[in-house]
Amino acid sequence: MLSDSAALSTFTVSLQPKGVAAVQPKQHNGFVDGLLGGWHALGASAKVLVTVVGALLPFAILFALVLVPLVVVLRRRAARRPAPVPTQGLPAAPPV
Repeated sequence: MLSDSAALSTFTVSLQPKGVAAVQPKQHNGFVDGLLGGWHALGASAKVLVTVVGALLPFAILFALVLVPLVVVLRRRAARRPAPVPTQGLPAAPPV
């Protein structure tokens, strides 16, 4: 049973030339390290935001090219329409 499980297991091998010591990663636990982590997170968030804006920009330009002339035409039509004339001859509302 154990030999079957060992055949399916994974392992990692790290090869180093002779005489070279393995570099141990630094462990950071201080305020400055937290500040650096926040700074990197801010940079990553800004990168995502710029990417989203870049992806949406072609659609915004297309909508602007279609909607701006449409709004101009509709406003001109509304300005040409005469204002409705109130009908005369209707009695005024009685005072309350």
